Amino acid sequence: MNFNKLFALAKEKGLEDIQVLYEETNSTDITAYNGGLDNVNVSRVSSLSAKALYKGRMAYYSTEEVSAKAFPRIVNELLNSAKVLNSKDEEFIYEGDPKYKKLPFLFNKSLNEHSVDEKIALVLKASNILKGKANVVQCQAGYEEAETTTIMVNSKGLKVKNHRNYAELFAMPIVNKDNDVRNEFAFYLSNNFDDFDAEKIANEAYEKTVSMIGAKPVKSGKYNVVFSERTTASILGCFTSMFSSEAVQKDLSILKGKVGQKIASSKVTLVDDPFLKMSMQSTSCDSEGVATQYKEIVKNGVLTNYFYNLKTAKKDGVKSTGNGFGGGARPVNFHFKTGRKTKDEVIALAKDGLYITSLAGLHSGANSINGQFSVQAAGYVIRDGKIAEPVALITVSDSFLNLLSNVKEVSNELANAFDSPAILVKGIAVAGL
Repeated sequence: MNFNKLFALAKEKGLEDIQVLYEETNSTDITAYNGGLDNVNVSRVSSLSAKALYKGRMAYYSTEEVSAKAFPRIVNELLNSAKVLNSKDEEFIYEGDPKYKKLPFLFNKSLNEHSVDEKIALVLKASNILKGKANVVQCQAGYEEAETTTIMVNSKGLKVKNHRNYAELFAMPIVNKDNDVRNEFAFYLSNNFDDFDAEKIANEAYEKTVSMIGAKPVKSGKYNVVFSERTTASILGCFTSMFSSEAVQKDLSILKGKVGQKIASSKVTLVDDPFLKMSMQSTSCDSEGVATQYKEIVKNGVLTNYFYNLKTAKKDGVKSTGNGFGGGARPVNFHFKTGRKTKDEVIALAKDGLYITSLAGLHSGANSINGQFSVQAAGYVIRDGKIAEPVALITVSDSFLNLLSNVKEVSNELANAFDSPAILVKGIAVAGL
């Protein structure tokens, strides 16, 4: 779409600069329930988000009506919004960077080379495999696919385009054995259709579910805990806002004033990698047009920086780190930097303790400002360095910074973009029996 007419109209109405982000997504959603097809939905949606400066004030407007006919209304909405704003923060439209990293892996045509019928067959296969397993009382499988094109342009000459696609295959059984009902799930993300294996996903989901039969609490106390890749990522995600310059500037982060200080074990390096190949979130620029960059926000336990967008960087007299998203400052792919040991070796180092594979209620049981958390957990006992019986109905409690300080080892595995390497933490408080 040509936005020159929109830019000309904005200038005519007195808007100083304007930027638009156009997004178009084609999606496919397929689910099967108990071996039968439950839902097939193919859709296409588009949206446009605009921001503009008027007398130094930034106004925002979003719409799903994306056509030249909507241009006058978009300009009027931006103008009316700007006139009632009273923010004293200095804001501006970014002219762009000389170079943006190319990320060809974001789009794989193989997803388009396979028909909807083939994708339905994949889901039905996974669902029917689960249906035939012992003690399965219900099961669900699904396939979700999205292809997105984003175009960011502004009146200063910026033009950035990203084209990406990804798909997910998942399976989830409910198993009832001896009146003990459990459900777990497994999934796989890729933008290569040949990577999807219905039998592997179904078997993984079933084995995970069956392994939790008979789970019960352990005695209360302090334990060496290995957090799985998924739970490590969940904890980190819950406290990501601590590293935001916006939170720091508003006195909503206990990391204020701690740049250059040791806040974690020397085993801890936290990275934001916007070029991670396995991630559907990877991007060459943020939503403000600033080129993204790999960064180690904590290096060997030392806090090196915060995440900045244009506005917060201007306040602190520094450069944006390319983390301007959704009006705030946040990472793209934030995770622990991988270590050298396998997950099995990390579990062996725990000797006797717990391997936590799921956490429930993190966002209600955690305080992102002071870092305290107390949440329900499940997993397995670690005995003599090996996984033993399942554990459930326990609560793990700590503070985020205390957890970081007590990290003894980080695994070398990064399964997908939703995960972070498994970590071994000493002395986690566990409430059980």
